[in-house]
Amino acid sequence: MEYKYELVQADNHFPLKIIVHFSNEPVYIPGHWHDSIEISYVLSVGVDDIYIDGTNYSSKEGDIVLINSNAIHSFSVAKGKGREAVTVLIPSIRSFNSNKYLERLTLITDYIQENYDQSLSLDSIAQIFGLSPEYLSRFFVKHVGMTLFQYINAIRLERSFRVLMNTDHSIPQIALEHGFPNEKSFARVFKKVYQATPHQY
Repeated sequence: MEYKYELVQADNHFPLKIIVHFSNEPVYIPGHWHDSIEISYVLSVGVDDIYIDGTNYSSKEGDIVLINSNAIHSFSVAKGKGREAVTVLIPSIRSFNSNKYLERLTLITDYIQENYDQSLSLDSIAQIFGLSPEYLSRFFVKHVGMTLFQYINAIRLERSFRVLMNTDHSIPQIALEHGFPNEKSFARVFKKVYQATPHQY
């Protein structure tokens, strides 16, 4: 199974990233990992399923969930009103000191996230940022831990999953609206991660 590397960017002038979660609908955050320590405080209701490095947990109101850096984790919550939690991500010291290419990487990943539903290629992205395709390919694998194409598909899959679970849009429509060239391509990427086709899921 493929897992997505998440690039955690601290908030401006503050060496942490804080996320407040509100949800009344089912939510699934696929398996991913990052260099940051993740601390989540459950304010109300709870999280039905928390997967951390091969073990499943659940949490209830008042629980604190600590996830070490580089641990693969995912979250799943069923439909339920008033689910609230606060997550604090603490980037590792290595992230602050050694990644002098963070600004460039941020620009590239931001571009992909804003244009994931368009036709993207290594050559076109390299041209936009004034890089050679060969350099961009090596740069991305080195600093993200996956190929550029794997990252693009991970973003497309994450966005399309939300639509698949929360709307009645057709699968071909979801595929095309999220940058996949066709339903077959969408199904192939989806099955690699979720072990089932979009229709089966």
